[in-house]
Amino acid sequence: MFKPGQAIFTTGRRKDWVARQMSISPSYLSRLLSAERPWTERTRRSFAQALGFSSEAIDFAADAPETPATPPSPPPAGHESTRWPSDTRDPSSDALAPSQPPDLLTSLRNR
Repeated sequence: MFKPGQAIFTTGRRKDWVARQMSISPSYLSRLLSAERPWTERTRRSFAQALGFSSEAIDFAADAPETPATPPSPPPAGHESTRWPSDTRDPSSDALAPSQPPDLLTSLRNR
C-alpha cells in the first residue's frame, strides 16, 4: 500500500497535473496530502484513477497526523537569533552596514 504522497512520487507525476486530473486546485490537493482537509470518497476515487491505481492500493489514512501540530518552542535563554552569513546589517541597528554599495538611483542623484 502506498501513502498518497508516495503514489505521486512513484508515478513521477507533478502535483499540479494530478490536481487537474482530479478537477481540484493544486492548493486543495496539497491540503489533502497534508491532512488539512479530509479525503472524501470522491477525492479518493479521482486521486487513484488519476494515478492509475485502485483506491484500495492507496492508504489514505496514512497521511493523517497522529498528533496535533504544536508551535515550535522558543529558543533557549541567552541564545541569539540566527543570522544569515550574507546579512550585512549592523546587529545593533536596522541600518545597512556602510560596506553596502549605494543603489543606482542614489549614485545618479549625486552627480
